[in-house]
Formats: sequence, C-alpha cells, structure tokens
Amino acid sequence: ANPAPKGVTTTSRAAPESGDEEADDGEVAAPGQALTAKDALLRTMPIWFTVLLLVVTRVDALGIKAVLRATQPRVTLPLGTLGDLWLGAGAVIGLDRILDARRVSWSFEVLYVPFVLPFLVAGLASLALFRKELARSPREIAATVAGRMRKPAVSLVGALALVQLLRGAPGDLGSPAAIIGIRLARAMSHGWVAIAAPIGALGSFFSGSTTVSNLTFADVQLFAARELGVDRVAMLALQACGATLGNAVCLNNIIAASAVVNLAATEGEVMRLTGPVAFAFYVVATVILVPFLYAMA
Repeated sequence: ANPAPKGVTTTSRAAPESGDEEADDGEVAAPGQALTAKDALLRTMPIWFTVLLLVVTRVDALGIKAVLRATQPRVTLPLGTLGDLWLGAGAVIGLDRILDARRVSWSFEVLYVPFVLPFLVAGLASLALFRKELARSPREIAATVAGRMRKPAVSLVGALALVQLLRGAPGDLGSPAAIIGIRLARAMSHGWVAIAAPIGALGSFFSGSTTVSNLTFADVQLFAARELGVDRVAMLALQACGATLGNAVCLNNIIAASAVVNLAATEGEVMRLTGPVAFAFYVVATVILVPFLYAMA
C-alpha cells in the first residue's frame, strides 16, 4: 500500500464481517462474545420493570393499591351548579353533585391508571437508563409519541363519553346499560348466552378496538348475568372473546392490515376468509364458557 502524504495521519479499522453491522465501542458486545447477566438484565429492563410495577400496584396484600386509590382525606372546591371538585389523598380527582344531581359523580385515579403506573414511569426510567444510546433527543421522542397519540385520543374521548352515558351512575337501574341488559335478558332468557359474544363482536366490528367494545358493553353483560343468575366473570369472558373475534371482520383493521402487507384484495374477499374463522372461534369460546356460566353461579 502507498504511504499517506506527509502531514496526513491515517487510522485503520477492521471491517466488520459479512452480515454483521459495525458496532460502537462500549455499546454492543463483540460478535461471538457471551452476553453477561448484567447486560441481559439492563436490556430487558423496560419489560420486567413494567411487569414489576404492575404487580406491585395491583396486589392488595402489598398495600400500595389502597394508597393509590385513597380518596380520604380530601380537599373540596365548590364550583356552584357545576358540582364539587375534590382531590383525594391518593391524587384521585373527582367531581360530585354534577349539575346539582346528587347521584351523578365522576372520579379519576391519576396514579392508579396504567398510563402513569406502570407505563409512564417505566418509559421515563428507560429513557434515563439508555440516555447515552438515544438516536434522538428526549424532546423529539416525546413529540413523536404525542403526535401518534393525538388521533387515538380524540376517538377515545368520544368512546368514553358514550360509555359514561350508557353506564350512568354505579348501580343505576335506569341507565341505558341496565335497561338493555335486563330487558333483553328477560325477553330472551338463557338464549342471551348465545348472543353474548356476538354483542362483544359488534362493538369491535364498528370501533376496531377490543377495549372500546368492552367499555361499551361490559355493563350490559353484567346486568344480563345478574338477571339470569349466571356467573358474571364468565359472562364478561364471553364479552371479551366476542370483542376479540370482532377485530377479524372489522373493516378498519382489514384495510390497515392490507395496506401494511401490500395485499391486493378487496375487503369482502378478506372477510370471506376471516369470517369462518371468527365464527369457529365464537362457537368454541361459547361451548367452553357455558359450563363456567352455570357451575360457578
């Protein structure tokens, strides 16, 4: 090789082997080098830390759950006819006597919802731990996350408003959910069991979300289960199964999935394939859960 010109300093660096990307010094183990227990623990931290926080804050015996959901003592701020705004000891905020209606209230457990614990805390901890390896600044990452959340947040606000209108006050037999669940259960008797899963599928078929379907129809299923005298948990399991299978025939999901894999097929063609699978899932789920409906009642 020809020597470098005078005054020019050159450095040499071994090229990476075929198929291996060039690694930054001190960040990634060399090819063939065993991964240490410390590295494995750190690299999997976002997963196990999230699970750990979720377990710690949800197990009653540990006592943290009660602290995060504590509403007493509280500070109250009267808002006139709008209601009484209050803040509880566990950072729970609420509004009582909304529009002077004594039975209408609202509350939000800020620290207990999964958005804060574990997801927000685990995400911030991961940013702090891997801050030296970030390809973008935390501000850019936060802006990207906020941008992705904007449209889903709008649809969820509408869905939650609908859910609150359906549910009404806790235990209110005059709420739309109670009227639908009780009257249809009386009219259909135990035939309701056959349509419990399709009702859940109906919610996800229109919304494209298992969560929205469960939020919308869970109370309907609970009132129906109480009217029929069957196990409420098994009825909610039927609702969840139906909400899951409804995604298989949801037009929004079919269009999105087809675009991702560049599938040149119409929605009808896809539904003709996914429909029988969803129906089979419905039959299997109903057959499995029927014994639990009556044996555990």
